[in-house]
Amino acid sequence: MELLNTSNYSPEDSSDEELCSRDLSAADSSSTSPLAERHLPPLSSKPPFAVQRIATSLELQALLPKLEHAPLFSLDMKTSGLQISLPEDSDSWQKSIQRGNGETFLIDIHALQEESEQAGSPAGILAPVQPILEDSEKLKIVHDASFEKEQFKKLDIQLDGIRDLMPIIKMMRPNLKSYSLQTSALEFLGEVIHQKEQGRDSAARPRSTYQAEYAPRDSEMVLRIYEKTRSIELRATPPQRMLISTLLKRLGEAKQERSELFNDTELKEHLKSLQEEVKAAKSRLLNVLTAEARSGVVDNYSGPLGIASQSPFNIEIADISKLKSLLPEIAPKVIEEKVRKEDLRDALLRQGRGQEKNVERIWNEIHEDTGKHSLPTFQITTFRDQETPSSETLSLQGDSALSRKLQQIEKEDSKEALLEILRNAELEQLQLIREAGYGLKLAFVETKIHKYSERICDRLLELTDGASSGGYRGKNGNVTFSSRALRKLKASYFREHYPELADHCIREHVSKKTLHEVLLADGRTRTESESIIHKVFQSIPKEYPPKITIRPNYGEDLGSTTD
Repeated sequence: MELLNTSNYSPEDSSDEELCSRDLSAADSSSTSPLAERHLPPLSSKPPFAVQRIATSLELQALLPKLEHAPLFSLDMKTSGLQISLPEDSDSWQKSIQRGNGETFLIDIHALQEESEQAGSPAGILAPVQPILEDSEKLKIVHDASFEKEQFKKLDIQLDGIRDLMPIIKMMRPNLKSYSLQTSALEFLGEVIHQKEQGRDSAARPRSTYQAEYAPRDSEMVLRIYEKTRSIELRATPPQRMLISTLLKRLGEAKQERSELFNDTELKEHLKSLQEEVKAAKSRLLNVLTAEARSGVVDNYSGPLGIASQSPFNIEIADISKLKSLLPEIAPKVIEEKVRKEDLRDALLRQGRGQEKNVERIWNEIHEDTGKHSLPTFQITTFRDQETPSSETLSLQGDSALSRKLQQIEKEDSKEALLEILRNAELEQLQLIREAGYGLKLAFVETKIHKYSERICDRLLELTDGASSGGYRGKNGNVTFSSRALRKLKASYFREHYPELADHCIREHVSKKTLHEVLLADGRTRTESESIIHKVFQSIPKEYPPKITIRPNYGEDLGSTTD
């Protein structure tokens, strides 16, 4: 391992660091006020953004200049139509969104479809705005990009230039139990979307007054949540040229801040007690399902509380003969010959040459470097990780009520009851954090940890200048990385020099991904490719160990228990 010289590193750049490590206070105090001090707010009587319905191609054409002028806009496709929200002020879009100054356009897909059919127009119903929707340079915010892309594909539009809220929210709040738009609005804006009343994809007409008023809320919420997460990201991102030593120091401080965030002893005890319930319920469910699998009993639960099930693992293996028969011209492009080291070891053992030195010698002899390396793996240790664990740990041994509850969980056999215990304990944890006003602070700290870790990795790769491994060691922590050289089998050489071993060891292998890519390049449609893959790959069940699924149903509105 290459060890970088640490003597010239010192924690400097204090002004930049102070800028980056600001907490969400002062200017953001209103957004982080404890929700415990007030009930969750009901939905506003009217959406803050002005709303305009678009039902003709002329109206849609008139929208295009606004979209072109806007620095960004949000999209939300529904069965009933497309929602587009954009800030009113293009020069200061964040302030505009914060003040509720924006516009939402409800594009009535059904009305446009009827107009197109009556006019006999061959153009797509969203043709006037299609170029900007497919423009990779124009920023569009969505929630769940894969879903939105599929919806636009139905209209022959290849949506591009999008930023997906869902992975951003997962990074900021990794322990949330749902990443739906309703949950995201509750956690980041403190607002409730009454999704059941709204009727998410209702295409029924005429729509109720409630639906007409609240339908545009989704795209507006997407834009407002993005503004909030963007503000957090900017505060949590370190300066581009900050030194590794300083980055490690700030990362350690962020980890410490996370561990000390819940400094209220009563809250800590409550959260820890709930976590013990979560662990006990998961463990008991796992034991019950595993015991059923061993005894051949299938008594899975799937219902309102979620899923608790066990089933055989399905191993998918390509039928090489069928592939060669179905696609004789494609097969040579996708079939790869491979050797597993354990197969080589077994073959040498049969010949009485199973010593490890023989295995390694022949293994290296029959492989050659491709000149490429795997993606590097990193290990970061900060001063926070190196510290001896604090003696200030909360002991729950004296909590007789919790002890009795854990004993009851250990005796419980009902999967439905265990799922309910698990679900309620996890939701109560989130509710406590939200009511104490820690949601956004936790999002900031998690983002800071992620961004500083990311920057440390980037800086180390820059300093090692293309090396396959390297490291840094200093008083604020250590970071190392390594990648392995990618090698390929010299199949012809193997067969020529070790024919008996080759006959035993060489296996033909096909990956779904490679086959899919080659089929698309060959002109097949996505549907045709999926059909061929389904024919080529066989599903073989493996009885034990079983595939165990434990998935509580957390519901759409995780804040309903507070009302």
